Amino acid sequence: MPDSDQQPVQANSAAGLSGIRVLELGELVSAAFAGKLLADLGADVVKIEQSGGDCARARGPFPEDIPHPEKSGTFLALNTNKRGVELDLGSETGQREFRRLLSTADILINNFTRRQAESFGLEFEALQKLRPSLVMCSITPFGLTGPYRDYRAEEITLVHGGGWAFLCPGALELPDAPPLKPFGHQANFQAGLAGAMATLAAFYRASRTGVGEHIDLSTQSYVATILEQALPYYTYPGSVATRLGQRGLNPWGIYSCRDGLIFVATIEQDQWERLVELMGKPEWTELELFCDFPSRFANHDALRIFLGEWIAEWTVDELFHKGQEQRICFAPVLNVGELAEQRHLRQRGYFHDVSHPIAGELTHLGAPYRLQDPWWQIRRPAPTLGEHDAVAIADEWGNDSGTASRAGEGCRAIEFTEPATSARAEPDTGLPLAGVRVADFTWVWAGPYCAMQLAHLGAEVIKCESLGRPDLGRRLAVYPPDTEPGLNRSGYFNQWNQGKKSLSLNLRNAGSIEVAKELVAQCDVVVENFATGVMDRLGLGYEALRAVRPDLIYASISGYGDT
Repeated sequence: MPDSDQQPVQANSAAGLSGIRVLELGELVSAAFAGKLLADLGADVVKIEQSGGDCARARGPFPEDIPHPEKSGTFLALNTNKRGVELDLGSETGQREFRRLLSTADILINNFTRRQAESFGLEFEALQKLRPSLVMCSITPFGLTGPYRDYRAEEITLVHGGGWAFLCPGALELPDAPPLKPFGHQANFQAGLAGAMATLAAFYRASRTGVGEHIDLSTQSYVATILEQALPYYTYPGSVATRLGQRGLNPWGIYSCRDGLIFVATIEQDQWERLVELMGKPEWTELELFCDFPSRFANHDALRIFLGEWIAEWTVDELFHKGQEQRICFAPVLNVGELAEQRHLRQRGYFHDVSHPIAGELTHLGAPYRLQDPWWQIRRPAPTLGEHDAVAIADEWGNDSGTASRAGEGCRAIEFTEPATSARAEPDTGLPLAGVRVADFTWVWAGPYCAMQLAHLGAEVIKCESLGRPDLGRRLAVYPPDTEPGLNRSGYFNQWNQGKKSLSLNLRNAGSIEVAKELVAQCDVVVENFATGVMDRLGLGYEALRAVRPDLIYASISGYGDT
């Protein structure tokens, strides 16, 4: 990852997903966001809008609240880097032009209902006959099978149907208050992200085999997968998670400083002890009322009063940085205006100015990640309605054989080789990432969830765990009734580490570090989510591991990034 705090270097047009051809159909958020994620990394994404355009063009927000189909903030944000054509898929001409595009496309993403898709001739079996290597991702509210497959749903339906709203806002002490929907289109953004990830995995396989794939993604199902502990709490101890009551880990919550709000979370006992040190060890912290997590949970009202009085003496910025110095999870609660001016995001090059021919100069959000090879780039603004010609694009695609030939049916664009690891213990299951090996140096939630997705997609994931400090997820008390606690029995850990193998290492031991390097030498991917600098101090940072595996993909997940 770049060390510089300057704006990212302009992407190499021949890198990333350059050469991959994507067709995107649908309305509003999920398909558009999936398409944008691919386009931002270099894929050639053609957005096909029905006559009159994507309804996101009418959604806004608009400058001065004056509706205009080329000035919708929702549409402009979701469709950078795409070309746009207007086709009537219900007409003979529209179908002919669509199928010409499809004949040389690699990926088709849509969020039409099942009946809409059928009316437009988008049944995968028929399309695959035209393009055998096609990867098609269908994002629908409830999936294409099951009793709800033809139910209509908006964002609010999906947030409730997936169980998310029932948990919001958390730690609520107002039993009569209703569930709260998160702002915006969060369920559909999540579905778009999942769709893009699964689509790329399927494309990786199709590139090697020439055999396409149909991804049937249920937004309701994906929302349910991100409820963190709610599902294992039900399946293991039989508890129904709720927005009411207090969190089991205290202190955890939002407090008032002199000039604004700050969030604090203490997940482990040693974090509480460091917080006590930071506060100067006031007498109240020595009371048995606050000696451990169960006591702090039982006496959370008193704890909040004492802690709130101390926090109220600080400014947000002072306490945020002082707490982080002590490795305590403090974070400012920023409104959108403050977020737009935050120095950290600006130095990481997160905001990008884009010129649109009708909407004018706009500031767009960038990528949440930094890449060593900076493929990510906003190359063009969102297309105006019908800006590009479908026939011309089809001719262009048909005359371009791509940058390299692929195995199989003639799928073009990027040349994929077999994973470099010699002997694979796992048979080819037919899953997209079969044959890919991942060293998983993660714990708790974000990292394990990422690696679990790779395991579900067929990768061989080897979780490397510390003997001295086991994954916090193993230590959370999510057990069936009358079950003795144990490191292998927590539903929280078991939920987020499905499909993985496990290797125990004492990473404070030099011999174990060498074992870890030997493992990485036989892996394609490393995932880690420790605090910035931890892996480097262990001798397992990117530069050290690249020395043993030059083509290693190293994914580092942290709260604020490495720069």
